[in-house]
Amino acid sequence: LVSRITHANATGKCNSQESAFRKALQGHTYDTFKVNSLHVCVKRCDKEEKCQSINFVIDESICELNKQSKEARPDNYVTDPRRIYMTVKFGKGGCFKSIVILKSWSFDCMYMCISRKCNGQIFFFCAADTWPSGTYGLPRSKTGCPQPPHGSEWETGWRLQDTEDSSNKNRFSDSFHLDAVVLDSHVNRSFCIKHVHKVGTGAKPWPLGQYCIYKKGTCPVGLSEGFIQWDDEDISNNNSNGGTLPDGIYDNATRISFCCQTDGNKSDPITLPVEKPFYLLAYGSSECQKVEGALGTEEYIQYDNEDSKNSDKWEGSHPFMKYSYLTKMRITYCYYRAA
Repeated sequence: LVSRITHANATGKCNSQESAFRKALQGHTYDTFKVNSLHVCVKRCDKEEKCQSINFVIDESICELNKQSKEARPDNYVTDPRRIYMTVKFGKGGCFKSIVILKSWSFDCMYMCISRKCNGQIFFFCAADTWPSGTYGLPRSKTGCPQPPHGSEWETGWRLQDTEDSSNKNRFSDSFHLDAVVLDSHVNRSFCIKHVHKVGTGAKPWPLGQYCIYKKGTCPVGLSEGFIQWDDEDISNNNSNGGTLPDGIYDNATRISFCCQTDGNKSDPITLPVEKPFYLLAYGSSECQKVEGALGTEEYIQYDNEDSKNSDKWEGSHPFMKYSYLTKMRITYCYYRAA
């Protein structure tokens, strides 16, 4: 599979490029490092005078900078099922600083190609069309779970938490797209649980960054584990749940386990499928991890937990929360939709 890229450089002159899936240039790599996404690799090459092309290792998100190109060394241009090759001849300070997404569509392969416009020129960029490997969960949006093109790999569940009865201060943000009900008496929210370890040829590890997801089974490679425990209402507790839930304990209190990516920078966009809205949970601060091709919005639920002899608890790696007097727990949910 080959996607053609037209890119305008700083002088307005356009160069036509090709990114080739399952291809690589051998024997000319001078630098190798891990990145969040393919476009970060391309930008790095564009900044370095020595760099002529890149190989991108799909399943490990590794960038390889090459001092030659396939045009100059055709004998070293080989088939490699794990890599994407691209010749990079973009002008310094070019269009990658002002990218606008026009539309997107899917191929039945490992990547989704996105049409973009820059200085009046249209070019194509590629992002994952399948969710990373492993079993895990995401907060469910009002539009449902992010179903992949290869068939359903998500199950759903819900948890109703009976919150503090006296002068309850449950709250939610003005912008709110969670499949959830927040009332003075309780909070009822839904989950999307990915129960299939790997679907499609594009499955890969979670990229570097700072964000959390729900734990279901073993945390995906590179993510660390933790939990949050809500001390729900003690008197006449009406907690209930159904369907498939994240790992945790669901009785008169609620303990949910999380898997968090803590190695990376929130400002470096990560690559995830963006055709349908989805959620991550913020880690470290209320700021949301940037996602390539998506607009991110900070949203929250404030949980007013039990006032008397409260046993709220958290350990390990867990989503960012603000915790105030009389056990008001505010958790940030990051909502993403295609830009």
